[in-house]
Amino acid sequence: MIEHKVAQESCKNCHLNEVCIPESMNDHEVAQLETLVKLRIKLKKKDFLFLAGDDFKAIYAIKSGSIKTSITNQAGMEQINGFFIQGEIIGLDGFATDKHVLNAIALEDTHICVIKKDELESMSEKFIPLKNQIQRIMSKEIVRDNNMMLLLGNMNAEQKIATFIQNISNRLNKRHNNHLAITLRMTREEMGSYLGLTNETVSRVLKKLSDINLISIDAKELLILDEDGLKQVIHQDCNP
Repeated sequence: MIEHKVAQESCKNCHLNEVCIPESMNDHEVAQLETLVKLRIKLKKKDFLFLAGDDFKAIYAIKSGSIKTSITNQAGMEQINGFFIQGEIIGLDGFATDKHVLNAIALEDTHICVIKKDELESMSEKFIPLKNQIQRIMSKEIVRDNNMMLLLGNMNAEQKIATFIQNISNRLNKRHNNHLAITLRMTREEMGSYLGLTNETVSRVLKKLSDINLISIDAKELLILDEDGLKQVIHQDCNP
């Protein structure tokens, strides 16, 4: 069951403020922005945040934890199309049609700040910096997703896995986390679904990268040992 609670922490003091709050906002405007975050929710592992077809009522900032997004294909199989980590915004898929087109499921216990759509739209009309921030976040998500799909479409299995690891590392680095130590909350099967690989191939490639000392891996805990070597794998001539 999803746990709801009234938001108490100030947005100004939150470690996500660089993501949610435009730099040009003054203290008075930030105080008004804080009124948007009236609710925080806690998801347990495998809880749904929203489902495809649900009304678009809010966007969500991941305060801690991680989320996967997916669609269900015509055969009833889950296709993973994204992973979201601490400090990232989720739920933007609902803006186009006022309906979510994706499923969003917690990969672990996850705490989320809820920003109601109606109140967000009303306030963004008053504060242009906030409106620009929303558009910037949406644009970055679109560009990131498109870049990943273009890259992965022309890569072999080793390149895909190395790119996936580097992508998560870069996102952790932007949030001032240890970008060399990664906890893979997703299963090998879920990683494979996202990358278009079987879980056996994912496991085989991770072992190979470990054997050549580019990474070390113990269950879900992965440590990047050689960033330059990982980049060399990504940029090698493609042999699918």
